[in-house]
Amino acid sequence: MEQIILMTKKKNNELTEKEITTYKLGLEKDLSDVHDAKDEEITHLKNEIENLKTKVEIETIRAEIYNLKMLAQQK
Repeated sequence: MEQIILMTKKKNNELTEKEITTYKLGLEKDLSDVHDAKDEEITHLKNEIENLKTKVEIETIRAEIYNLKMLAQQK
């Protein structure tokens, strides 16, 4: 019982596996909406999404996707 409690506790900036999976799915969908971006940019972001672990990383990727969408709209 004690081990289960320790496994479910998290530090302030850490996310549970379920939260990480939820964020990954959302970011992958956002990224699929990006058109006219360079393949290397898309590949880079896909790798970042696959390896994300913190809220800071999530927000950084969100900002990068947003910027790509804005650039694509300007074309």
